[in-house]
Amino acid sequence: MSRYLLTLLMVVWACSAAAETWEWIDAQGTVSFTDEVHNIPKRYRGSAKKLGGERPPASPAPLLPGGDTSGSSAPGQPVAPPAAKPRESYGGMSASQWREAFTSLNGEIRGVDGELKEKQRLLKEPGTLSRGDYLRLEDEVRRLSASLTALLARWELLNKSATAANVPGELRQ
Repeated sequence: MSRYLLTLLMVVWACSAAAETWEWIDAQGTVSFTDEVHNIPKRYRGSAKKLGGERPPASPAPLLPGGDTSGSSAPGQPVAPPAAKPRESYGGMSASQWREAFTSLNGEIRGVDGELKEKQRLLKEPGTLSRGDYLRLEDEVRRLSASLTALLARWELLNKSATAANVPGELRQ
């Protein structure tokens, strides 16, 4: 039991230490990656994607004389902020991004869990298996168990993030 707890803690720690990765395509069509949003050239920041779907913050517009950022009003006059697009956002992710994250992860968990149960069922009926097949099946069960533990740890982290962002329950299914 303590071995599984230790494995779970190591997986949770590794998941929390994972760096974010950004991707963008330049004018020549070259796909580039970075782990720092500030390394993305300013002209590509609007089209860059965080692996997982999030966009980086847009570069701030330079201030022109009089505090104007658009150059369309007289110096010294206040500039109205651009109209915000109405969209539900929770912690920087849209409702559809949260739903997709949970749907995808829940699907992975169901798939691994189903495969694990099938392999465990085969282990309970070893009559037709050779010793080598039985040992390979045991290794597969251990690998699937570890994979399921890692997926459940990822789900816990995702759920904690969703709770912190006040994501409604219907998006977590």
